[in-house]
Order: sequence, then C-alpha cells, then structure tokens
Amino acid sequence: MAGEIVVDDRRQLPAGRHGLTRGAVVEHQRQRLIRAVPVAVRAKGFLAVTVEDICAHAGVSRRTFYENFRDKQDCFITSYRQHAQELLSVVAAAASAGKDWEQCARYGLLALLRFLAEQPDVAHMAVVEVMAAGSAALGERDKAVASLAALIAEPTVADAPSPAPAILTLTVSGAILQLIYAWVLAGRSADLEQLLPMIMYMVLVASRGPAGAASQAGLLHPALE
Repeated sequence: MAGEIVVDDRRQLPAGRHGLTRGAVVEHQRQRLIRAVPVAVRAKGFLAVTVEDICAHAGVSRRTFYENFRDKQDCFITSYRQHAQELLSVVAAAASAGKDWEQCARYGLLALLRFLAEQPDVAHMAVVEVMAAGSAALGERDKAVASLAALIAEPTVADAPSPAPAILTLTVSGAILQLIYAWVLAGRSADLEQLLPMIMYMVLVASRGPAGAASQAGLLHPALE
C-alpha cells in the first residue's frame, strides 16, 4: 500500500523517530520474540532456555517479553502455532498445483520437507523440542499433524483397501513424522528432501502395493537404493 512503512521484524527498530504507530512497534517486538524462539530453543533446548535467552536473541527487554507473553511456554506455543500456520500455507499452495491426488501429495510433501530443510531452527523446534514443551505444545503439534494429514495423507484413502481409512491416515502421518524426527535429531535437517521417495512410498503402498509403490515413489531407481 502506498505510504505504508514496513519494517523487517528480524531487525531492531531504527533509532530515533521512525514514523511507526505504537501498535506497529508492539507487533514488531512481538514478532521478534516469536522469531527468536526457534533459534534460542535449538541452542539450549526447551527445558534449559530462559526468558532472558529469548530476549537476547530478539533484542528486546524482559519487560517487553512479559507485555506479550505469560512465560516461555506461552511464547513457545505462540511461535510454534505461527510457524505451523506458515508451513500449512506453503504446503497447501504447493499441493493445489497437482493434477491428481498422487501429484498433490508429492508436491505438498516436497514443500513440507523443503520448508523444514531451509529453516533448521524451526525444524528442530517443531519436531524435537516440542516433545519437552508440555501438553499444550503437544496439542498444537497434534493439530498441525492432523492438518497436514488432511492435506496430504487423506487423499490416499480413496484408493486404499481395508482396514479403516482413519487408521491408515494416522499410521501414514505418524510414520512420516517419526522419519522426519529421526533425521532432524541426527542433525540432517538440510538433507530432508532426500526423504521424499521413502515418504511417497508410505503414502502409496496401501493403494499400489509394495512393488508398485516403490516403483512409483522412485525407490527402485539405482541412485535411490
């Protein structure tokens, strides 16, 4: 919009007069805290990280922190929720470009893996440190997984045989999450896109069978064996 002042929330506000409203300043500082959480948590772990650590990474004061959040868990959950929404938006946009359910799943999964690979701090927060952040954080994790399943895994049930589709969807989603967790925990976030063939196999195996799924997913290609 013409005349609108935009400030990158990853940077501190400029010194002196900047022309921003009080509301814009508050939101800018809030976003800095939200963006600082993945970095701070990856550096020390959720249990060890402190409000001071988050403030130091964000470049804001403790007073500003407590004007926005009750405690570090509240800040963590808010950050997790925002990053999950951003991920879901990216995945949905990518999946919508597919011509059929299989292509939608492939495009969506690639977008998921690429998003996490390009943001290793977010990946670590989302799949590793969330496990230590309490039941409310795990609830946010479960919501995100359910939303991703609706975008990616559920289309497979149209071609899948028994057992119950809901069980199949939960199984596929859980297996994908566990595979990503193992790679992130091992420090291999940058390589997550390499998991696409294996994950596509998981998605396809119910409808294509083991051999068909492996072939369709690319697991039979010499470079992927």
